[in-house]
Amino acid sequence: ETASSSKTATSTVKSIPGARKALVSEFRNSYTKTHRAVEITSTTVFFFAIFGHIYRLFPVITSTESIITVIVAVITSMATADLISGLVHWGADTWGTVDVPIVGKHLIRSFREHHVDPSEICNHDFIETNGDSCMVTLPVVVPLLLAPLPASTLALFGYTFAVSLTFWVMLTNQFHKWAHAMPEDVPLVVRALQRSRIILNNKMHYIHHRRPFDMHYCITTGWMNVPLASINFWKRRESAITRLTGAVPRADDFYYAQKYLSVPAD
Repeated sequence: ETASSSKTATSTVKSIPGARKALVSEFRNSYTKTHRAVEITSTTVFFFAIFGHIYRLFPVITSTESIITVIVAVITSMATADLISGLVHWGADTWGTVDVPIVGKHLIRSFREHHVDPSEICNHDFIETNGDSCMVTLPVVVPLLLAPLPASTLALFGYTFAVSLTFWVMLTNQFHKWAHAMPEDVPLVVRALQRSRIILNNKMHYIHHRRPFDMHYCITTGWMNVPLASINFWKRRESAITRLTGAVPRADDFYYAQKYLSVPAD
């Protein structure tokens, strides 16, 4: 099997309605009640923690300098979250399968389902859309509640950056969902943010969904997509990994093409 055969299979399996329906059904069946319970718990804990951080921060923001520090930290964390979203999205799209322990059903499943049927994400409720994102932030956002309150400008920047980073990471898949939704289903304030390119919009994200689905992976704000594309960042990473390990990018797309379309192996 080669990288080119995998790309061909990707295009074929994602262009046939019957195959798409079968694939979506398989992915949906892997969304279990246990997974749902974990997402509900993670989301609840996350929001309690975020409100706790807001309560702690308000008394510290008392001067113009502290306000500017918080604003800079928030903007910096948005760009960082966008880069992280690209790395995670690229990894989940490109490597591994839904059978990988833990991350397969919690992470890879949703990305693979999304490429088979991009509109399916619009059918996910708030918990299914954001539950896993909440879960991955908990090792950061919860222990930070025990950290001492920032007593210097640098400490305030670091604390605000860390807390707001978890917030933008949590919202990444929600922004992604809104980029796929019909305009009438998107809140007015969100549409304004999309038009201003403050968060991901459908025009920015459409580039990723053009075959072979191998660029513009950043889905929080989309700010990092053009700079990374200009240096061919993702292709270089894939080539390096293939040289080192022999792994083929998006190889499981070929597996599903064989399973549902009887595509012969090379």
